[in-house]
Amino acid sequence: MASGPARLSVVGAGRLGRTLARLWADAGHFRIAAVACRTPVAAAAAAAFIGQGAACDRLQGLEPADAWLLGVPDDRLAGVAADLAASGAVRPGCVAWHCSGAHDAGLLAPLRDAGAHVASAHPMHSFADPAASLASFRGSWCALEGEPAALAVVRPAFSVLGARCVELDPRHKLLYHAAGVLAANGLVALLGRAGELLRAAGIPATDALPLLEP
Repeated sequence: MASGPARLSVVGAGRLGRTLARLWADAGHFRIAAVACRTPVAAAAAAAFIGQGAACDRLQGLEPADAWLLGVPDDRLAGVAADLAASGAVRPGCVAWHCSGAHDAGLLAPLRDAGAHVASAHPMHSFADPAASLASFRGSWCALEGEPAALAVVRPAFSVLGARCVELDPRHKLLYHAAGVLAANGLVALLGRAGELLRAAGIPATDALPLLEP
């Protein structure tokens, strides 16, 4: 890689992509090159939030980068990986990773075939409010898996943000994902049902959750 911060291009700069890119830019760990979204308006908004990067709404014509973050939704990952590989912007020796909690790095096979080292890195963190995540991301856990050459880049990138990294066997990615879904959604559903039972028992709705908090 060139001297100075490595060049990172973000493909899919939604809430997760723009937050991570901004954190890396602020830390001086990466220099943001391209910020790609499906529409020019979204790309411009993401680049403005990050404070770096050239906004674009297509993969053709992208300049090569040292590192690639694919922040697109899970159901688009395989297609975007194939399109990016076909764009000619991916050069041998670069690193590419996605942040899906359910899929392993194998989904980036087209990029690996183009010469990239691939990985997945899933932060156990809610990115619902990117501005809030800038302050709250430090201390989040991040599950990593992929090729050693990719992890040698990805692990330090998350560590510099204060993430606590753990490596997963890719065969167990779905178990990891199920645990996250259960904790994020199952607990809320369980508390909701418990509140219903308390209200049925005559406990005022305003007192139900405080009663359960201890």
